Amino acid sequence: MEENAMTQSTTFVIKNKNIDTSKKTILVFLKAIGSSNDWASTAWETTNVQESGQQGLKAITHNVAANGVYGPGQLSSTATVEIPAGQTASFQLQKSGELKLLAPTSGGGSTSQQSSTYNPTTEENLYTEWSVNGNAVCRDMGAMDNKGHSSFQLYNKIYITVAESYETDSFKLQDWDSLIEIPYDSALVTAIVTVEKNSKNELQCSIDEARPSEAIGKGPFTAQNDAKL
Repeated sequence: MEENAMTQSTTFVIKNKNIDTSKKTILVFLKAIGSSNDWASTAWETTNVQESGQQGLKAITHNVAANGVYGPGQLSSTATVEIPAGQTASFQLQKSGELKLLAPTSGGGSTSQQSSTYNPTTEENLYTEWSVNGNAVCRDMGAMDNKGHSSFQLYNKIYITVAESYETDSFKLQDWDSLIEIPYDSALVTAIVTVEKNSKNELQCSIDEARPSEAIGKGPFTAQNDAKL
């Protein structure tokens, strides 16, 4: 399956077979290309859909956007700017001392599949946060120093887990082996993912319906470490 190109929007529907979501939340992550240590990630979508119910997620689209967080404790933030693939947005230091993320331009170090930011300023405590269709995905683990770049591109995969509690927009290193990885082709338009606790008390996912059906495997999918619920 294609792992590094997204040519259209893809919508997933989460179907809860037997997870008690009064106590747990179903989390869905997206993963940016790069080493695990490049990114601190956050759940892109969460759902507490009841047992036997289903809920559609936001579409995974080309609407990739970024903002910069900077300063002591990264408490300051720029406005969010949409950055199409193949384009780069640069940070600019304002007379007020604040940073601004400018409108993107073609090239600037991006490949045709990447969206990028560039820091030509003297601000060294600057991190780029990336989002897809309005929901946060990840942020740089390391600060962007002068002339530093941050480039973003998604794998064609979703990652699913459950948690007893989860603080949205909390960025941290993920143990991806503890999440269920579901790869799909870029041709996938929609798929229904059944999430369940199997007979071994492990989280398991399978695909009920998909369009086109050949664009994603049927499963069942489990996490590499087979963590117990």
